[in-house]
Amino acid sequence: MAGPAHHADERLTTAVEALQRHHEHFRVSELERARRSLAAGMPEEKVLEELARRLTNKFLHAPMQALSQAAAPERERLTPLLLRIFRPQTDQVTGRDNRDQRTVSTSAVKT
Repeated sequence: MAGPAHHADERLTTAVEALQRHHEHFRVSELERARRSLAAGMPEEKVLEELARRLTNKFLHAPMQALSQAAAPERERLTPLLLRIFRPQTDQVTGRDNRDQRTVSTSAVKT
């Protein structure tokens, strides 16, 4: 009989696979869009810039929407998680340089 740890591992695997499928859909649809733009004669540099911008926007939309719709206490928990996940070079919230940071303290991120 599988224990709680096994079920947690299964949920994690399922979540990761769902995220991969979801983002793969973005990749495929935006690549098709870029190919159509190239076929229509749009300059390569402009197509690449648009592809990069659109993918960035799509990848960040759901996390940013969750953050903006969260009430203040939840936003306080989500902000360090997002910074830990996306690892920007500079934490705009604290101003700390994150390039050399291997781990982020999760003491303020209790669920």
